[in-house]
Amino acid sequence: MHGNVTEIFASIQGEGIMVGIPMIFIRLAGCNRRCRYCDTHYAWEVPPTMSIKSPIHLDAIQEIANPVSVTDVLTCVKNLTSECARVRWISITGGEPLLQPEFTAAIARALKGDGFKVLLETQGDLPTQLQRAIQFMDAVAADIKLPSTTGEPLSWERVRDALAIAEHSPSLAFVKVVITPDVDIDEIKCAAELVASINQHMTFVLQPVTPTGCIHEPPSSELLWRLCCIVSRRLHDVRIVPQTHRMLQMP
Repeated sequence: MHGNVTEIFASIQGEGIMVGIPMIFIRLAGCNRRCRYCDTHYAWEVPPTMSIKSPIHLDAIQEIANPVSVTDVLTCVKNLTSECARVRWISITGGEPLLQPEFTAAIARALKGDGFKVLLETQGDLPTQLQRAIQFMDAVAADIKLPSTTGEPLSWERVRDALAIAEHSPSLAFVKVVITPDVDIDEIKCAAELVASINQHMTFVLQPVTPTGCIHEPPSSELLWRLCCIVSRRLHDVRIVPQTHRMLQMP
């Protein structure tokens, strides 16, 4: 099994409910979205090679031509974890990893066979592809890509289907929503109600945007608190978590 990977590197998980956990990140190449707040534009398209980067400094220590094999990926992960044996969590992220569902599943299956735990970070509206891979995931971070923040349309029905698949799997599933200053309040209400229809106890993370590209400022603390109150009327576990790795100047 072969697929396209942008990079593999070590850092801390900076987002969501697993913030602070040391992880190896496998960033798959290619994305069907062009979110206005995206901070990984370089993963939108497939690069000629996969870069394996040294921890923290992100110097490329090895390049392997795409497409790469599952064995290539597993070897690179093992080499990075040899420096820090306690790193047992692996994040499969993107781009959008579920554009390569079989490759994503094959990587996760191989990692779990070697004793790693696997987090899938996905846009949260690809239910068919998620169904093919979720059995090998220990956790799923599903982004709800609000049209008012991404500048792109969203199928709420596909989001509902994907979250239902995640909820009925053994995986730990949580929702993440990026918040920009011009977020549509009605979309937040819709997202909260949709999640509540699946599971009122599913964690809902409000992630204030880190200014990048055409997004010049983060949302105000007043807006974040207002949104937290709105969502908490519908769900039991609401959190505000910024991109902590960006604050620490880590990858």
